Amino acid sequence: MVLVAWLLSGEIAKAEAQEVQCSGTQIDGPCGGAALNSECHETYAKIGPDAYAQCGMVEKCVTIGPMCKPALESCTQLVGYPKNKGESWNNIVTEANSRQSATYIKVIMGDTTDYWMPKTGKTIGQMIESDCDGMWSPDKSNWQAPECMGYHDGGSKTGWPKNNVPGDKRNYLTVWNAHGSSVVTQGCCSTSYEEEKTSSWKEDWTMWTCS
Repeated sequence: MVLVAWLLSGEIAKAEAQEVQCSGTQIDGPCGGAALNSECHETYAKIGPDAYAQCGMVEKCVTIGPMCKPALESCTQLVGYPKNKGESWNNIVTEANSRQSATYIKVIMGDTTDYWMPKTGKTIGQMIESDCDGMWSPDKSNWQAPECMGYHDGGSKTGWPKNNVPGDKRNYLTVWNAHGSSVVTQGCCSTSYEEEKTSSWKEDWTMWTCS
């Protein structure tokens, strides 16, 4: 459906913009708290100081109110293969713990992305040397503790993603280090959500600290 531009009235245009937080999504708008049709909520996009694009899911919105947009993600690469091939994991952990503003990590292997946040009382440095010190999320909003692999760093129990995450057919969450390895190597196991590999220690990957 063609997006429809709505021009705000003079009175609404004069209202001051507001910013609040809701479920990991940044919301702002010039409408002084006016309600927004929930069907349009997530796909509103500001296209000018007085104009908004209507979401394509419905014919019209009941009101023109606050709009949603994804919260900005600030990430800095921490480590990856082949960039840091052979580098000491001790150095990586030290660097991770020095990034005190970081609250979670993003791990990319091929077309897959996993988010990890340390469990209460743990640091990012401790988490990346463990298989069981993190909370996992597919989207940075819904966090859960996967069944632990029991060995290696990262990952999950065999079959956990495909049995617990809709649309994810992987046998394991991404594993970024063989447990006990002191240097950065290739990771395991799947480069897409469609792959059900059980052992493939030949994959390139990157890890980012984010806030």
